[in-house]
Amino acid sequence: MKKCIIFGLIVCSVALNQFALAGTWKDNFEDNDMSEWKIVDDWENSAGKWWSDKGEAVAESLDESGFAMWLTGKSTWQYYAVSCRAKLVKSKKEPPTFGIAMHADNDGVLDGLLDAHYYFRVIGGDFNFISIRKFRPFPVGPVTLGEFDFEVKADRWYQLTATIRRNGKIEFYIDKKLFTVFDANPLEAGQTGVGVSNAEVRFDDVEITGQNIDDGGPGDTTRSVNPQAKLTTTWGHLKSN
Repeated sequence: MKKCIIFGLIVCSVALNQFALAGTWKDNFEDNDMSEWKIVDDWENSAGKWWSDKGEAVAESLDESGFAMWLTGKSTWQYYAVSCRAKLVKSKKEPPTFGIAMHADNDGVLDGLLDAHYYFRVIGGDFNFISIRKFRPFPVGPVTLGEFDFEVKADRWYQLTATIRRNGKIEFYIDKKLFTVFDANPLEAGQTGVGVSNAEVRFDDVEITGQNIDDGGPGDTTRSVNPQAKLTTTWGHLKSN
């Protein structure tokens, strides 16, 4: 009986914290290193641009009908958590949006375009709600897993945290407010990233944690980082039509 109780406690402990022995990839944008990020196009080959300013990443969508997406990581990353800070700086058109992409595939049948992924989207302007969507592998269309009312204010930093678990539970925090959905057939792995549409948005302090993620990234504290590297540096641009 005693052995059964001990075994049960061990199983519960593991189930409650799938990231107990995980590694963390970080980017705090202290330097101008963009080598571990890749800008991807959307279906309409829309253009966006990314640059660094005062130790923060700045993203702007250039095509009013499209989005700018920035990905990092490996296609083998599974069931991880992503956190970052984000701030809506300027709306270009309704609705301005920003968010986190997870379990993303952009190396498949679409020649580098973004295919299957989850997108945790914050919609501001006249709309003000949260959307959690699953984009299934082409040619199957996307599905909305959940939508929730949330007032989005410009020029205010929000702490975003998204987690995908093996049992299909998906969590999205904005500051301390939690939104939860379930996916019976979750996408198992893929890169992560941040995106914007119809807006200029700032991002900072990206952290990705998972069991098959190694400690590292440009913001790894084991690296030597010069605080004065927080200078305005253009990182890259998407190709334009």
